[in-house]
Amino acid sequence: MLTSDQKIKINEKVQGFKEAADFYRMEYSQDLMGMFRDFGCMLLEACGINAEGDPEIKQLFGYRQVLRGTVKRQLTVIAEELAGLWKAPVSGEMFQTALSGMFNFCLYSKGGKNRYLLPVEIAEPLLGLVTCPEGMLSPGEGETVLDTQCGAGSTLMTACKYLKNPKLMGYELDEELWAAGIIISRLSDLKMELHLQEEIPACLYETCDLVISNPVYGTDTIKDDSLAEELPSELRTVRGRYHMELIRGMLALKYDGRAMLIVPNSFLFATRTESIKVRKWLLQSYSLEAVIALPEDTFLYSGVRSSVMIFSKPFMSSGWEGHTQRVLYYSLEKQEDKEKQKQEYERLEEVWSQRDSYYGKWERCRREKTVENRNGIKVPANWQYNSFWFAGAAGIEAAKWNLLPENYRPEEQINLEIEDPALLLQEMLREQEEITRELKELLKEVG
Repeated sequence: MLTSDQKIKINEKVQGFKEAADFYRMEYSQDLMGMFRDFGCMLLEACGINAEGDPEIKQLFGYRQVLRGTVKRQLTVIAEELAGLWKAPVSGEMFQTALSGMFNFCLYSKGGKNRYLLPVEIAEPLLGLVTCPEGMLSPGEGETVLDTQCGAGSTLMTACKYLKNPKLMGYELDEELWAAGIIISRLSDLKMELHLQEEIPACLYETCDLVISNPVYGTDTIKDDSLAEELPSELRTVRGRYHMELIRGMLALKYDGRAMLIVPNSFLFATRTESIKVRKWLLQSYSLEAVIALPEDTFLYSGVRSSVMIFSKPFMSSGWEGHTQRVLYYSLEKQEDKEKQKQEYERLEEVWSQRDSYYGKWERCRREKTVENRNGIKVPANWQYNSFWFAGAAGIEAAKWNLLPENYRPEEQINLEIEDPALLLQEMLREQEEITRELKELLKEVG
């Protein structure tokens, strides 16, 4: 946790950087990402970090452009001041916070590159779900984490908060985003292996504990047919680059691995034959645990609705038909108040940890009475929770593998109170006692 004095120093350096950016726009370009890359090279040199023994730093310096005039003078002063703090030393968190602030300013400035990177404030609670000891990854150390298109590596850096000594690997085709990741990670004392290339190599297949994938969405096709030859036989006709990136990322999962895919909602319901084929393969080859609908304004300057798909790969020797049995859908809402936003994430965590119990309740409500929602899907008539619901594999298959959250949502219930967790636990206890009683009676009969 940063102190108040450290936060003040960070704000001073970020403000100085922004003032230099005004001159850069006048003298060079509206695109500030090049300025951030060159400033990062200046800062690395000021901190005594050179390319000796570090091929990624050497590669970074090779892309450097030489700044001149007022911009160079201003950035030189800021780099020297930050280098003085870095040598003090201060916490890596301080440098990561300062550099991330500068990077985000450049990324989202007018004319800057906006790849719709997942904001850290949302990535953090989502990664908490897939890395909690009782939930997904084991509490051991040394897990391999792969981000197939990592941007500046912010999501990989966030994973460090939950995993002990992870091996972090990222692939990124955008040179300026890759450069930003190298700069921030080296100066934050974070060990990350970042590769300036698009496709992850086939040698990574079945080697990663956690895969994060947020590929650039598009409709372009691959040119290299040899990539398709590496895919499972039922997918070798796939040529869409976006679909290819999702598939190759999932193939990197080892047994007992987990994946977090960030996708536009259009992928969830697209009716193209190839899209349907890929969704079917995902659900039949892995276990889709949840689809979490993100708030509409998650990605700055974009109103595209997106969702996070959380997959697991239980230990089995091969793929199998119909593995996904049911999917948890959760609608994550944006709250203006920080405390309410924290409560929103805590509610998500609580539902996630108790999802099996909630699904049991969903099934009981469905057996009591079902109705058709506006999409013709049969749902419980009296489901009392508006923020989450479920869908079974049979219903998803009948809907041609449509995974859109709203497709399976019950009609909203009005003026419902959230059930007290204590009451839920009491209900679970009563059910357990009833099961125990029935088993004892059955034991008497067979005895």
